[in-house]
Amino acid sequence: MLGKPVTILTLAASTLVACGDDSSVGGGGEAGAVNGGGGAGGAVDGGGGTGGMGGGVEHGDCEGIAPGTVEPRSLVVGLSRAHASNRFFGLHDDVNVVDRALVSGLRESLDDETSILTKYVEELGDGCAMPAATSEPEAAVTVTGDVAWITPGTEDVAPPDQVTTVIVDLRDFVETPDAEARLATLAASLLDAPVAPLDASLRMHEGMRDEFYAPIVLGTENVYDDRVDEVALASYEANAATSYRIGVVVGDRVAPSAARFALTLRAAGRAAILGSDMRTSVAESRWISVGELGYVHRFATLEHDGDALPDVVPADVKGDDDAALASGLAALGELSALSGPAERPKINRIQNTTDVPVSEFDRPSRIAALVTAHGAMKSFFAYWAVVPDQSDTRLEEAVAMAMAAEQEDFPALHRELGYLSHALHDSHGFIFHLSEWAGYTNAPVVLEQSSTMEPVVRASTVLDFLPGDTIVEVDGVPAADLMAERSEFVASSESSAFRNAARTLLEIRESATFLLRDADGAEREVELSEASVPVAYPDYPARLQSTLGDLGHPELYYVNLDSSKLTSGALNEALAGIDASEGVVLDMRGYPSSPAWTLIQHMLVQSAPGVPMRTPIVTALGLTWEDAPQPFPASATAFAGKVAMLVGTHTQSQAEHLTLVLQSAERVQVIGQPTAGANGNITGVLLPGGASLTFTGLEVRRPDLSPFHGMGVAIDELVPIEPSDLADGVDPELQSAIEWLIAP
Repeated sequence: MLGKPVTILTLAASTLVACGDDSSVGGGGEAGAVNGGGGAGGAVDGGGGTGGMGGGVEHGDCEGIAPGTVEPRSLVVGLSRAHASNRFFGLHDDVNVVDRALVSGLRESLDDETSILTKYVEELGDGCAMPAATSEPEAAVTVTGDVAWITPGTEDVAPPDQVTTVIVDLRDFVETPDAEARLATLAASLLDAPVAPLDASLRMHEGMRDEFYAPIVLGTENVYDDRVDEVALASYEANAATSYRIGVVVGDRVAPSAARFALTLRAAGRAAILGSDMRTSVAESRWISVGELGYVHRFATLEHDGDALPDVVPADVKGDDDAALASGLAALGELSALSGPAERPKINRIQNTTDVPVSEFDRPSRIAALVTAHGAMKSFFAYWAVVPDQSDTRLEEAVAMAMAAEQEDFPALHRELGYLSHALHDSHGFIFHLSEWAGYTNAPVVLEQSSTMEPVVRASTVLDFLPGDTIVEVDGVPAADLMAERSEFVASSESSAFRNAARTLLEIRESATFLLRDADGAEREVELSEASVPVAYPDYPARLQSTLGDLGHPELYYVNLDSSKLTSGALNEALAGIDASEGVVLDMRGYPSSPAWTLIQHMLVQSAPGVPMRTPIVTALGLTWEDAPQPFPASATAFAGKVAMLVGTHTQSQAEHLTLVLQSAERVQVIGQPTAGANGNITGVLLPGGASLTFTGLEVRRPDLSPFHGMGVAIDELVPIEPSDLADGVDPELQSAIEWLIAP
C-alpha cells in the first residue's frame, strides 16, 4: 500500500569526458556489469532534461532510450565492446550474421563511428546507434512539506529526515559506468524491507563455446556451451527506518539502468511509475559508447514471478506537471500487478554451426577479425586475474598495422592476429585457417634453452642441425634479437616464452641462412630452403619403454608417456614392467593420450584430489566461476615404489595436467625444465574471413591453489641443458632421475 508524501532528486549539468585514447580497461571485458565499469555494459541516460543529448541522427530502434556518456577509450576498443556484447549476449543467434554486419560497417568507413554503426544496425535489423549525452546532471534534493524530490546524479543522495514521500526523478538521469551502483545505493536509502529482484532470461556461457577447433577440426564438441537461463538482477539492500511512499518519474526516454530500477520497484509494488509509459525493452538493453556515439542492444527478457514483464508498463500517474504527479501519487491506492502482452523477441542459444566464413583479407575484413578476436578474449579468457591486461593497446596497435599494411592476404592477418594474441600470454593462443597458408614453413627441429640461455638443438630431422648445435644467427641477425622481435607476434605464457620465441627462428620464408655453433665452439653456416625442409617431425623423446639396463640399472623401468610410444597395445607390457621394478621413470616431455591416463592411476597408492579447475560462467550481467572437480580414486593394486617424472619446455596442456594429478597425490618427483604453463581446454573464436584464434577457456591452478598459468608445474629438481651432453647423446634429465631413484 502506498501513502505519504514524496522525495525527488533533480540533476544539474556537468561536462562529460570526451572520447580519448586512454583505453585501458580491467579484465573481464564484456562480462562487466550491465551498465558499466570495465565491460561493455554501459546503460543509457534519461532524456529531455538537464542531461543534454548530443546532436546527430539516431539509427535503428532507439524509441524510449536515453543516451549515455562517452567513455575515454578509442573507437576500435569501443567497437570491440559493442560487437562482443551483441555477438555473445544479444538477440541474434548466428554469430556469422553479426560478424558480417561488422565487416559491412567497416567497409562503409574505417574511422567514422556514425557510418560504421549505421550500416551495422541496418544489416542486423535491430539495435540502436545514437549520439551520446553531452552533459550529466548533478544530484539534487528538494523538499516541499513532507515530500522530497530526489534527482540522482553525480553524487549519492538520500531522503532527508521527516519526509514521508519520496519521488525519484529519472527524467534527466544519464547512464554512466557507475549508474547501477548509484541507483542501488539510492534504493537502499528508500526501502525499509527488501524487495524481490527481477529475473533476467538471458544467454549464459559456460566458458566460450568452441566455434572452431573442436567442431570444425576435430568434428566433436568441447566442454564449453551456452544456454538461456534465468538470473536474478542484483538485489537492493533495505536501510531505511521509515516506510516511504515512493514514486519514480520517467520521461519519454529512459536510461536502461534507470528503467531497471523503476521496474524492479514497480513490480514489487513499492513504487508507482509517474510521467510516461515505459517500454520494458529499454530496461533489457545496455549502452556501449563507441567513439562519440553509443550502441544499444537488448540482452535479456525481464521476468517477475515467472512471467515476462509486459512490453509496455503504463504509468500509474501520467503527465509532466510535477505538482500534479505528486498529487496523483498521494491519491493512489494499492498498486495493481503488472500485466499485458509480452510479444517482444526472446534471447536464444547461439546456433551450432560449422559454416566457415568465406576467405576475405581486405582491410575491413582483417580489422573486423581483430575486433572480433579482441572481444572474445576480453569476454572469456580465463586468466585476466593473472595476466596484466594490455589487450586494448594491442588491439589499437594491431589495427594500426592493418591500416599501414599493403598486403591483403592471410599472412598479413596472421601477423596482426599474432600481435594481438601476444596480450594473452597464453601458449594455447593458436591461429588457424583451413584453406590459407601463413607464408612460411617451419624447420622440424626441437629447440631447448641451454645453460647459456641460448637456443640449442635437442632433436632434428634436418640433417645439418645436430643435437648440441646452438643457433647463433639467422640471415645475419643475432638469434636473441630475432627472438625478441618475433616474439611480439606470438602468444606465450611466461614459462614458455623462450620456447615459443625460439620456434620463430625456424620459420623459413623461401630460404634462410643459419649460423650454428657446435658443442665444441666451432661455427658453420647452414642454408635451408622451403623445398629442402623435411616434412617429418623429429621423434622426441625417442626412447621406448624398457628397463634402464642399458644405463646400468635393470632394476629401474622407463615409460615414455607420449601418445606415439605408449599405445593401447603397449599398455599391459608397461604395467608389468612397472610392477617388476624397484623404481619408475615416467617421461612426460611429449603429449599423452588415453593409455597414459590409465597408467598413472596405477601409481595412485592413495586417492588424488586432482587439479583445481574453474569454468567461467559469463552473462551480460557479469562473471562468476564454477568449480570443476576431477578427483581420482586410489588403486588397490597400485605400484608403491618411487616414481620420477620428466618434464620440460614441451610439456604442455594435457601433459601438464597429467603431471599435476600425480603431484596432487604426492606421488612423483618432478625433474626437468619449466613446463609451458598452459593448461585447460582450449576454445576458439571463428573470425570474419575464415581464420580463427584459440585460447585457454578455463582456469587451472596448482594442487596447492597457487597460480599455474604462466608458471607451469612445480619442479622439484631443475636440470640445466648442456650442449655437450646433447652432442654426446646424454639425456641429462633421465640421468638426474636415475640418481634420485637410487638414492637412499
